[in-house]
Amino acid sequence: MHHREWLAGPLLSLVYGCGVTQEPDRATAANGEEREAQPLVAAHLRCEQMIEPRGVGERRPLLSWTAQAAPDDRHHGRRISAWRVKAAGSREALEDGELSRWDSGRIEGDALHAIWGGAPLSSRAEVWWSVELWDERGQLSSACEPASFTVGLFDEPGASDWSAAWIGAADAATPARTVSPWLVHDVKLPGAVRRLRVWVASLGSHQLWLDGRRLGDPRGDIEFAPGMVDFSRRTRVVEYDLESALAEGDHRLGLWLHSGFARHEPFHVAAHPLVCAQFEFELLDGRRIPFSTGADWRAAPSSVTAIGGFEPGDYGGEQIDATRDALRWCDPLAAKLALDAAVEWQPVALYSPSITRLALACPPDRRRDALKPVAIDPVARADATCNAWRVDFGRAFNGSVEARLRGAPFATVVLEMGERFDEPSSWGQRAALLLNEQGRGTFTSRFQPVAGRWLTITGTSDAPTIGDVTAALVRPDFERTGTFRCSDPRVQRLHDTAAWTYECLVLGGAPQDCPHRERFGYGGDAHATMSLGLGSFDTAAIYSRWLDDWAALQSSDGDLPFTCPTLVGGGGPAWSGIVVLLAWEHWLRTGDRRTLERAWPAIARWLAFLETHTRAGLLEPDPAPKWVVPELAWLDDWLAPGSDPHPSRFDERSAFFQNAYRVGCVRRAAELARALGRNDEAATLAARANTLADAVHDRFWDRARGFHVARDTVNVLLALFAGIGDIEVEDRLVARLYERIESGAPIDTGLHGTWLLVRELLARGRADLLLKLAQQDGVPSFQGLLAGDATTLGETWEGRFSRIHACWLSIGALAPEGILGIRPRLDAPGYRAFDVTPLLDAGIASASGSIATPYGTVALSWSPLPQRAGTALQLSVPVGSTALLSVRLGDGVSLRLRDGERDLSIEACTRTAGSGIRAVERSPGRVRLEVGSGHYTFERR
Repeated sequence: MHHREWLAGPLLSLVYGCGVTQEPDRATAANGEEREAQPLVAAHLRCEQMIEPRGVGERRPLLSWTAQAAPDDRHHGRRISAWRVKAAGSREALEDGELSRWDSGRIEGDALHAIWGGAPLSSRAEVWWSVELWDERGQLSSACEPASFTVGLFDEPGASDWSAAWIGAADAATPARTVSPWLVHDVKLPGAVRRLRVWVASLGSHQLWLDGRRLGDPRGDIEFAPGMVDFSRRTRVVEYDLESALAEGDHRLGLWLHSGFARHEPFHVAAHPLVCAQFEFELLDGRRIPFSTGADWRAAPSSVTAIGGFEPGDYGGEQIDATRDALRWCDPLAAKLALDAAVEWQPVALYSPSITRLALACPPDRRRDALKPVAIDPVARADATCNAWRVDFGRAFNGSVEARLRGAPFATVVLEMGERFDEPSSWGQRAALLLNEQGRGTFTSRFQPVAGRWLTITGTSDAPTIGDVTAALVRPDFERTGTFRCSDPRVQRLHDTAAWTYECLVLGGAPQDCPHRERFGYGGDAHATMSLGLGSFDTAAIYSRWLDDWAALQSSDGDLPFTCPTLVGGGGPAWSGIVVLLAWEHWLRTGDRRTLERAWPAIARWLAFLETHTRAGLLEPDPAPKWVVPELAWLDDWLAPGSDPHPSRFDERSAFFQNAYRVGCVRRAAELARALGRNDEAATLAARANTLADAVHDRFWDRARGFHVARDTVNVLLALFAGIGDIEVEDRLVARLYERIESGAPIDTGLHGTWLLVRELLARGRADLLLKLAQQDGVPSFQGLLAGDATTLGETWEGRFSRIHACWLSIGALAPEGILGIRPRLDAPGYRAFDVTPLLDAGIASASGSIATPYGTVALSWSPLPQRAGTALQLSVPVGSTALLSVRLGDGVSLRLRDGERDLSIEACTRTAGSGIRAVERSPGRVRLEVGSGHYTFERR
């Protein structure tokens, strides 16, 4: 049986590499004189895929950069011909040319990244670095702005750089799992301080305090640190690196702890939060004063107490006691002010958890978008015994709230967070504030995120004002790198809502299914979010770390759970298989070979595990899954319209789903093995995929009726994804898929089916059909998800369950990849070459947008030509990459390039110096161009 190999898209006759190997085009001024190319400059310097990270956990980190041309540079085909990394121990040394850390020397080639080539870095190392580039003519780049990073403390077997002890409140001092203790220590500094570095590892959440003020880093406070971690095995270290102005004398260090995510039952950690921290004070005279947590620290209960349960559906919240001065407990003057006498200080206890300390490895969580109430209205409560107010923040979010409240002395005010207008609390989210003797208090979400739109406050004497209540989105400190605007307001709203929902679902270093009910890192849901995350946000580091977390959870026989790092939750192969599909997506969009190399062992072992449950070429259910009951380890297309939300089905439908998905994973694994140079493994996997595909097709294909198992769209999509059946079968299934959408039939797919639907339509050049689905009304539909007051996408097509959820975020690819048509290519990963197929004839009069790639920003826009029929199309291609532009042309319509005062036909472009057009290929109704780097204006008229 013949199997069609999957490709990112058809190739032009000239491959992408010609844009790299040829001499660049020369820009020509209007008077015919050739303009000199301006120097390139290195920009967007990254270490470990992050901007100036603190506490890197690699002795040989990955460095990367882009090459930028001057904004007014009209040359095309610019590229790097050589590069040089320069690194020193300080900015001053780097500027003086004292390159003690590393000098790569001039390296020929057009690389945009390098593995550290100097001496392996040690703990505490500080590195300042910059990049020199040579362009295609050998011209040296302009000086770039240097970047820095620091190395954390290594915790390696037999050679740990940690000397600090694990400490926490003694059992007698703190009731298990509820009270958040203060841990303090007084220090006397022998001189003024210019810099403070602190490394904090905690089981549970922590905040760092000094002299009564909270410490973050130069970019702001760090929230809910260290985030989502499998606390049964490891924790993530947060490094605080601060320029300081501490005076000589007495100071008080403080660590405020909370059980946080460590309360998650499967982690089985200590009864209350623990911390291990090392401090280093650098004095003005150069001396370094180390300090660590140990037995001489003191502990006391704080003003914060955890309330509620910690089971799925009830994460509870925080209670704050305003009678305790939460901000003075670590004041160095506390003893002199007699404040200490009112605090029940006790010696800390020492602990010895068997925990590995790892670098944070991704941007920390911070407060991002601030939200102010749009309305505060009184609400009637059933008991009618106290005042209640509902605060509307105007949109759903995940993050923190702060409320300054007034009431009777020592009264308890209840705060509940809801995602529906008619329910005060969603998923058990509640908090409380005990007012002080003046009847005043401030509630702040310190350790427990909240999610929803409406905050109901009960028990105040006065109505809170707009200025009394604020909120903030909290998520990792990555940037939004994609933009999109279009003339269709419904499409615009869908795109914006999907992007905002994604931002609400990434917290603590991992994407979650929902931010309130479960907060699990479901592998199944990640299929729907990974393209949006990697395509529109700077999240490469987050997904690299998450792949590492998946590998760490893998059992000795190669099995994988369905959620990470949370272990529990239902799923099946299409949940664990995210290790294959995410690694594939990451490689496709970043070209990051090192992440792929690290992910490969887990991929290979998981595929081998599946073979142990294969009979006659067909995958069978595991009769004794490690993670959940058998019925929840064989789920298929989750939450398809009208489906049972809690299925326990072992039938032909689910068997085909699991087997087809498995075949698709084996095919992608073969492609990844080939990318890694593992050619023998690639050939073996490709052959195995064909054998498995044949077995699945023979078992499930109904020849008379022309489908696998049933007519459901998901079965069509699975067969196309997996390459099941010959070309005749493929063509038949594709025709059926297109016919269904063109007929206006409602969407009938669930979580995985919708992801596959988006993927297949985009890969096959039918973004017009995807747009048609995006514009469809009713239930189920994407527009139906936006009905009423929805500001985020919910969990089900029908509006049930969570209203902030990951299930349908695959539609986030419509704007950048479908409407703008910017898609990466498997034959040129990392956007070295990419397709651009703008959707010009689908009723969208104008559109604009951009994405950030490892080579720089790709931007595209179009709008009607002024005073004449036609369309103006503008395209920006970053230095070193090549766009394969495809434009549809109707009868009598041509495409021309406007280059300054020149108006060139496309046929003339390949013969004209400076045009930037490398090749032209015509087919009926379409022209395809290979376009080198630069800025272009085309007119279709």
